[in-house]
Amino acid sequence: MIDGGGLNAAGKPTGMGWLVNTGSRFEALAADSSDDGCAVTFDAISQRFDDPCHGAAYAIDGHVLRGPATTSLAHLRWRVVAADRIAVEGLVLWAAV
Repeated sequence: MIDGGGLNAAGKPTGMGWLVNTGSRFEALAADSSDDGCAVTFDAISQRFDDPCHGAAYAIDGHVLRGPATTSLAHLRWRVVAADRIAVEGLVLWAAV
């Protein structure tokens, strides 16, 4: 992880992430909630990530919308390697939007 806080502090590992289109750019985000490490789910209707364990909600860009989390989902480094491929520090990613 390149930024974030709590359980998503920079340099900590993550096992899964989300690739999201924020409307202005693509971002890769850790799929671990920053306060409890629970895997966040994507709500396509509200365009946000939800922590099913403690109820935190995150915006499409990873910022906290509702606690108990106090820090954003961490960003992950990624790059385009071909017209139809990206590389994200060895993670498996799910397309959110």
